Amino acid sequence: MGPVPPELLLRAPRYGAAVDLWSVGCVMVELVRRQPLWPGATEAGQLKQIAATLGAPALHAWPDSQPLLAAAGLGGLAEQHSPPLRELCPQRG
Repeated sequence: MGPVPPELLLRAPRYGAAVDLWSVGCVMVELVRRQPLWPGATEAGQLKQIAATLGAPALHAWPDSQPLLAAAGLGGLAEQHSPPLRELCPQRG
């Protein structure tokens, strides 16, 4: 499974250009790292990996996220803060 935006994984009823930016960003990181960013075998698995890396969606930023996460069986994800980008994509020497 490739870099699928959370909006599509959660089957959000509306989404915009952000899904394209998400995909481009993920592909760029995968090119730099030379490995898959979130190699989830299932939609729920990929959502869990995304939340573990970037933090769970903040209610104020994406108010529809909690019902969508619950529908995906991930309603127990607590709001988390993401680690610094420097840790996710260290410089290659």
